Amino acid sequence: MPQPFQTRPLTVNTKKSADYCLNCSNEATIEALFDLEGAVLVRKYCNDCLLSAKYEES
Repeated sequence: MPQPFQTRPLTVNTKKSADYCLNCSNEATIEALFDLEGAVLVRKYCNDCLLSAKYEES
């Protein structure tokens, strides 16, 4: 996975269930946006998993 081009805090919506981290299943706090050939992929992570993630070198 390439490095995200942007991260943003996850907005809390009281009308739906909590979002969970893609790696560890803790509650997600950050959305990471990845540019993949004309599409933007949004993945949700907790603070710890985003900081410890390994990305491909460009």
